[in-house]
Amino acid sequence: MAKKPLVLVKLGGSLITNKSKPFTLQREALVNVVKQLKQAHNEGLRLVVGHGHGSFAHVPAEKYRTMQGKINDESVYGAAVVEDVACQMNRIVVSEMLKQNIPAVTQQPASSVVLNGKGVEKVMVKGVMALLAGGFVPVVYGDVLFKTDGNFTIWSTEKVLNFLALQLRNEGHQVNKVIHCGETDGFLKAGQVVEEIRPETYEGMKTALVKAKGFDVTGGMEHKVEAALDLAKRGIDSYIVGNNHGGNLYRAMVGKEFIGTRITA
Repeated sequence: MAKKPLVLVKLGGSLITNKSKPFTLQREALVNVVKQLKQAHNEGLRLVVGHGHGSFAHVPAEKYRTMQGKINDESVYGAAVVEDVACQMNRIVVSEMLKQNIPAVTQQPASSVVLNGKGVEKVMVKGVMALLAGGFVPVVYGDVLFKTDGNFTIWSTEKVLNFLALQLRNEGHQVNKVIHCGETDGFLKAGQVVEEIRPETYEGMKTALVKAKGFDVTGGMEHKVEAALDLAKRGIDSYIVGNNHGGNLYRAMVGKEFIGTRITA
């Protein structure tokens, strides 16, 4: 029997936290987008959910420059702090999903992805596949990843989801799309939503990029778009949507008309 389509969704840190105020949750926004996940899940859509960290893990990650790995005497302790705060944010998201009766289970990147000189150990994919086979909703997030040589770095939620999208497709899953839900309605140029971005049109849009507000160590909109373009070249489209129009995320997930930006090749 063919597997049902699979949608990967990121709940952006810009949406579920106040990125300008350390450790501040936007509870109402989180509750609202989880309601939309629940509706799609109840209708039979298979989901993998990721979430950003906004003003949570980005705060210590910026302080200790964890993305750069071991750079000083505080680096190892700092990486441990970042990983702990990432876990705390994950528990907030998963707790809300469980409260709304979604069978959410964390798949922790730090414990299931190992980096080595040849690339990535693909342990995480098997765990996600096992959860999907059981009817669960795997929940991942950007995290500190550890290397076999003792160093470490950070993988953004975008990078985790894109990795999973490609690997799950290789395992026979019908990966339908990756959706990024944030505070804006999509990629904006002169205040208007750009409906579609392709590799050949992106260069002309870079002037519309602005620095991410508040705490963000993984690159904001520019990183999101460029990661999505790379995925599009491999055959999987991404969508950038906001939550400013009732049920917009739900409509994007299930293929109804929505407001947002499609990133395709």
